[in-house]
Amino acid sequence: MALNKTSYPIHISNLKKTYRGKRGKLVEALRDLSLEIVPGEVFGFLGPNGAGKSTTIKILMGLIRPSGGDASIFGTPVSHSEARRRRDLVVKYRENHLLQALQWHLAPVP
Repeated sequence: MALNKTSYPIHISNLKKTYRGKRGKLVEALRDLSLEIVPGEVFGFLGPNGAGKSTTIKILMGLIRPSGGDASIFGTPVSHSEARRRRDLVVKYRENHLLQALQWHLAPVP
């Protein structure tokens, strides 16, 4: 079954990020990154230092803007306010879930 772009929790196509580094030299942090994470998939983001892992996550979180390409969360471009709202809901859920897990694990034994 083929999925359309809006079916993917994360869809990245030809993502690019260029920074101005030391002495004004251009540095490519991302070059044409494309990936699709399907619903229910567990995805590990591994790579050597300088591979662009943190840059990609920052773009997905809306902390920085890409220099080119597209990134979307459930079909909503990461630059759109709806994507930010979805990210906030996920983070709040994760924080609440983690807090409940810590409380359960740290509860005193009767």
